[in-house]
Amino acid sequence: RVVTSIAPLAMIAAQLGGDRVAPHAILPPAADPHTFEPRPSQARDLLEADVVVLLGSPLDDWLVADLPVSKTAAIVKLHPGTGED
Repeated sequence: RVVTSIAPLAMIAAQLGGDRVAPHAILPPAADPHTFEPRPSQARDLLEADVVVLLGSPLDDWLVADLPVSKTAAIVKLHPGTGED
């Protein structure tokens, strides 16, 4: 179970994982992260996630700060522009 902050990351996860993953993006395409309100099913997705993929930028810091995330999930932050993984 892979959960991403935004849809492009879900598409990348799907390409990398193939048929072994069915990623879910929390923030829908074209949604404003400042006004977005997650649905209960999206909070449940985070609680059941094995991997959570984030950009690592202020755009998605709210995701792990404001929503419950599985304590066993691997959190992957891509840190755009920094050269870090």
